[in-house]
Amino acid sequence: MKRNRIAAGALALAMGLSAVAPSFAAEAKTTDAKEIKEAKKDLSSSELFQEQYKELLERTNKERNDYVAAKTAYDKADADLKAAKETLAKEYKAYEELINPIAARVDAYNDAVKRATEEYNLYAERKADGKIEKIKVPTFTKNDEGKFEVKFEEKEILVPGEVYDEAKSGYESEFEVAKKRLENAKKDLEDIKGKIASAADQLQRVRAAETARDVAQTNFDKAEAKLAEQKAANGKYIWENSLAEVKAAAEGYNVTIQATDKGIVVVKKDDKKEISAEQLAKLKKSIEKANETLKAVDLLKQYAPNTAKLNTAKLDALVAEQKATIAKAEAIIKGADKKVALISTAFAAEESKEDSKEEVTSEDVDALIKELDDNTDAINKEMENLDKQVKDEDKKEDKKDEDKKDEDKKEDKKDEDKKEDKKEDKKVEKTTVVEKSANKAAGSNAKTGIAGVAGVAGVLAAASVAYAASKKNN
Repeated sequence: MKRNRIAAGALALAMGLSAVAPSFAAEAKTTDAKEIKEAKKDLSSSELFQEQYKELLERTNKERNDYVAAKTAYDKADADLKAAKETLAKEYKAYEELINPIAARVDAYNDAVKRATEEYNLYAERKADGKIEKIKVPTFTKNDEGKFEVKFEEKEILVPGEVYDEAKSGYESEFEVAKKRLENAKKDLEDIKGKIASAADQLQRVRAAETARDVAQTNFDKAEAKLAEQKAANGKYIWENSLAEVKAAAEGYNVTIQATDKGIVVVKKDDKKEISAEQLAKLKKSIEKANETLKAVDLLKQYAPNTAKLNTAKLDALVAEQKATIAKAEAIIKGADKKVALISTAFAAEESKEDSKEEVTSEDVDALIKELDDNTDAINKEMENLDKQVKDEDKKEDKKDEDKKDEDKKEDKKDEDKKEDKKEDKKVEKTTVVEKSANKAAGSNAKTGIAGVAGVAGVLAAASVAYAASKKNN
């Protein structure tokens, strides 16, 4: 009995069925959502969709895999063809550079040999009778189809005769010059023949590059045809049409369909919290604080010029960032009674609205509140930092004034005879003290002083009042 059970189980497995739950294989074939749900009550919406549209998903994945394989082969064939054409162009150019000067050099060489031979025979006791040879000079042209053709033109070439060391009496110097010219002509001939041999070698490289280009072209044509087979009648790729079917089917489910490197993926939609009235109230409060702080920055620069003269680049950057954040927050407040869309800070000038927008969530608002508050704190700290820098500078100047007083007193004791100068010094000293005390009486340090305001805390308080007043006026 035990052996019979084992055999039955093995047979079931071999047939692709489950020995433990034989009904499962039949369930996988059904496309009825109700039957699937009853059979598998614990399925999520994503799993239910994948069960019901299993065949469509499998077909779409296969079509996409076929497309990806065809597109990959096409891209490779395209890259190989371009590389083969570039290589061929380089070999063509190298060949042209070798052969183009040859024909002209042969003609110039023949003229030089003829003149040199005549001069030599004129001044030598024995004539240097040369001979005529024929060589094939390559030429390089394009045919009507745009392909390069190599042709060989047969040319006659003068070969210098034997040179002897016997000059006519009284013409020794002329003889040496003519002899040297003939010897140089022989060297030129060797160089020309060397260039022709090099051109022949280069021509072999051209032919090899042409063969490689032809093979690459054939492979490209095949790959292009294979990719074209993936196109549907509507001009789209077959898998794209199937994907549209999948997405249309998914509209009734809480899922999204994504085409990834791993295939068509069914993803459950995230449940997004709605924006609450409490959140909007918090956002408004953060906007007000932010605007008060920006007003404080304006007051600081307006009534504390010495502070404004300091390096405020960091403060200005923080202010610019905060203004952009306020703009986003105000857009949310303005559209709170609608379906709000949060546009990126850069406003995506080059992008379409569809690409640059995304629906605002409760989490987005919380993040924006935090961003506003963090920026406000950062701006306040930077203003306090600037205020501290001015106060420190103030103390240094006070110290300088005190030191100056001490020096003046010492000078007064040493030079009692200069009473008029002493009186003038006291006058200047008195004036300085009066100016400083006037600033301090105004309720601030001598540098940042805003009348009746003590430091940044006072500036913030004044900004709050000013911002409230501006809101009433508006």
